[in-house]
Amino acid sequence: MKIAIVGSRNIPNNVWERKTIRDFIFSKINVKDIDCVISGGALGVDKLAYEFYKSEEIFEYKEYNPRWKFYGNHTGAYIRNKKIVEESDIIFIFWSGLETSKGSKMDIRLCKEMNKKHYIYNYKEEKEKNEEQQSLPRRKAKI
Repeated sequence: MKIAIVGSRNIPNNVWERKTIRDFIFSKINVKDIDCVISGGALGVDKLAYEFYKSEEIFEYKEYNPRWKFYGNHTGAYIRNKKIVEESDIIFIFWSGLETSKGSKMDIRLCKEMNKKHYIYNYKEEKEKNEEQQSLPRRKAKI
């Protein structure tokens, strides 16, 4: 199976983010089913996709760069993102939840248009959930 790992550029490359991506993917599919990881070669999640490929010893990795100089910004991104979605069986989108993350929003739209199986991890929503849970009063256990 070919999977795409794409998402926002402003998601940092650290241990917590690598674990979040790994856990989210493994909650949806078995790593043994992955033959190829596809990504877009940008900063943020795309770089984490390459690290995932290496750490899980997956057979193949493909990276599609947007060729900004040849196509221009929007067209280059659209052609690259469309190619990634078309070629993938499942797309994992790690979105910052911010309106400025246009590439992730484009990926979501393309997945819906092409009727592709996809999963979205919204960092903004997850962060708000975690903060909300941490602010809840704790009950003392009765012994």
